[in-house]
Amino acid sequence: MQMSNDNKSIEDYFEDSDRPFTPYSEPLKFIFSNLIREYFLEKNMLKRFNSNRANYNRLAIKISNEYEITDKIDGSYLKNLCFPEREQERSRDKLKHIYDYLDRFLASKNRVAGQYWLLKSESKKIEIEHGKSTPKLPLQGAIYIDPEFFENIKAENASTTTREFYLSKLEPYCQWYGIMEDWDYPRGQFEFLGQIALNAFKGENAESVIAVVTGDSGNGKSTLLRRLAFTLKEADFHIIWINNLKDFYPILKQLKNNGSDYLMIIDDWEKSKSDETTINYFFQQLVECLNCKLVIGDYFTTDQEYLNYFDADFEIKLNTDENKQILQKIVSINDSWEDAARKILADEQIFSCPIYMILFVLANTNIDVINEKLAKPNGLKSQFQKIIINDQKRIYKTYPGLALALYYWACIQKDFKLVIWWDIFLKIADHYNGGNDTISRRFQQIDLNTTVGTILSHYLSFQYYDLSPSTIPGFNRKGWVMFFHHDLLVFKGLVNKVHDYWPDFSQSIAQEILQNIYPSESPDGGQILLLG
Repeated sequence: MQMSNDNKSIEDYFEDSDRPFTPYSEPLKFIFSNLIREYFLEKNMLKRFNSNRANYNRLAIKISNEYEITDKIDGSYLKNLCFPEREQERSRDKLKHIYDYLDRFLASKNRVAGQYWLLKSESKKIEIEHGKSTPKLPLQGAIYIDPEFFENIKAENASTTTREFYLSKLEPYCQWYGIMEDWDYPRGQFEFLGQIALNAFKGENAESVIAVVTGDSGNGKSTLLRRLAFTLKEADFHIIWINNLKDFYPILKQLKNNGSDYLMIIDDWEKSKSDETTINYFFQQLVECLNCKLVIGDYFTTDQEYLNYFDADFEIKLNTDENKQILQKIVSINDSWEDAARKILADEQIFSCPIYMILFVLANTNIDVINEKLAKPNGLKSQFQKIIINDQKRIYKTYPGLALALYYWACIQKDFKLVIWWDIFLKIADHYNGGNDTISRRFQQIDLNTTVGTILSHYLSFQYYDLSPSTIPGFNRKGWVMFFHHDLLVFKGLVNKVHDYWPDFSQSIAQEILQNIYPSESPDGGQILLLG
């Protein structure tokens, strides 16, 4: 969907100056470097766009010939436009021709083109109208997404790697850091979603739920919503990221028509929602809060609780259509995946698989075992499961109870969407390891220098919680909480039984864990589930 005509054009970014030679402004560098990156990724599969002088020269010739430019554009002009190292002539005609050529080419290839980068550049300059804003109220079950939030993340996550981001490591705010670093790919639907959000408080959408982003697990819903929050972090409304609806909904009364506007985002409706009573009360309050709008991420909208508060025209469906372009960017950033990618991504059919599944296989498959069968959708899905099963077997060889606990808890996670304290999970592992405390003592802290520790780091994330009665009445506990990196690891991998002689997961095992092991082992009398 195209942007409205009142948005800025590229000419609006040309600055007037008495100097014919000058460094380019930050918005111009941002727009052109991304357009040229997109061009080279489309033209040269899996190549870094800034690594080859010949690529710049070929593009310069094409543009010069297209517009019959007398003062020819050369490759160094384009490179310096992306990575300014010296002053050069700032010619409006040249810049306009470069922009038009790239915009037309990228649009014809269904890649993100000029209007997207104009919007993204413009969104960086949105200024908060402080006169409209009230101080931030304390939140439970949610966080504010604002410049201060990202300043803290940048300070704490400098060691985060691209591998951790692409394989969905959650702690500590790894996914947000990757968005800050522009490691994500700009989805084509972002422009539409951004316009919906920017217009949410201008009377253009009367519904309480202004947009729902839908798609299968692993197709990038959470990444797109994080990109939205990051891009609008300086807008003249507060952005609230809701993690737990039951903990958050009481605050709505305080937000109601208090002089500020609030864009709220729930990136995983199934995980974040609560009991029917809570959901009903939440939407009753939300309808009355004319200054609060909600964006939701979900697998589908059919029969969901928010349908009465949502216009179906504003469902944004993510599919696998852009997987090829996404993977081109990702592999251009991760050199170590390039050889495997060249083999696995050789067949166009492979791009129909969930993007997360493809990345997991890329990162965890030895190039020597890649064959034509693996480069097909069924082969890739089989390899995804094989990697997980082999990892489980390696854990089982040394710590049988730990492997069984991962299998059983994955089954519980699939059915009940619960999270668990790490020390309680280790006690479950001890139970299935013969009743001794070997696993609890060994894995109280995970040593990444060990084989099993490294394997666990491919599947598990951790977050520290300090929950006192003042935070949650009747609750007094602190420690590390365990999360699986991604639902696909659970639904398509860990829930599969590794050995035939393992007891099948059943209702009786679920009851044994939830009713017997939990209360008897937990110092807080069984209050060990944070969400669900």
